[in-house]
Amino acid sequence: MHVSDSPPRAVLEARDSLGPFVAPERAKDSRGASWLAGRVARAGAIGGLVASFVAGVPYYLAIRDALPLPWLRIAPMFVAFVIVTGAVYGAGAAYGVHALVYVFRPRGGVTRALIALAGATLGAALVGPLPGSIGLAYFGSLPYPFMGTATLAIAPFVGTALTSFQLAAATGDAPHARRGARAVLATIAATAIFCGLGALAVRTVDDATMVAAFRDATATAGHQDSPSGLAIVGLFVGALLGVGLGCQMGISVALSSGRRTAG
Repeated sequence: MHVSDSPPRAVLEARDSLGPFVAPERAKDSRGASWLAGRVARAGAIGGLVASFVAGVPYYLAIRDALPLPWLRIAPMFVAFVIVTGAVYGAGAAYGVHALVYVFRPRGGVTRALIALAGATLGAALVGPLPGSIGLAYFGSLPYPFMGTATLAIAPFVGTALTSFQLAAATGDAPHARRGARAVLATIAATAIFCGLGALAVRTVDDATMVAAFRDATATAGHQDSPSGLAIVGLFVGALLGVGLGCQMGISVALSSGRRTAG
């Protein structure tokens, strides 16, 4: 009986969930892009649910006694929007990683990590303007108090932690037994970095300054505080948030990447 030194194809596919990321010569795995995007988008949806509670619960507790807002109408819409937004950012980052890795076929560990970082950042930034525009046009035009700088600066990155883990676990090239542990550690590190930067932004830019900046931006883009002006500003806000979230996901992938050379 002939014994091959190479592992069976099923073992290779189970080990390398994103074929092109680990070994370019196995780039024919047809499930690659759609499977990865679906997995990360589902994690993004769950992360969006987490982010909606991180942002919404403190907001509700802060003003529930001061203003009789229609919570039963606002809350479900806000939660649903953030869930969809999380899925969109996750899918964009996943497609970005897959696309750049497929094009450049990196072999070295450092090159793989840099391309994954660039792909996640670019993918999330490209899809970000759509939810940014819709969200800011609708929620920003409601006659209710501003949710706060902390909501924009911290909650999205907390919610993206699960998305980062799924992307890192799916595309990491460490042996399967260590891939999950590396992904967890990488996700914790990346999330801590961006939540720390968000906390610094909160200390630097207070709510009044942020509201004034939005009003100045909408006045430049169109009528001040109008849905059309907010939609235009939301394009840039969504892209900028996409850059941040994409970097968080990309850094998680980069930190969890092994150092072996694909061959």
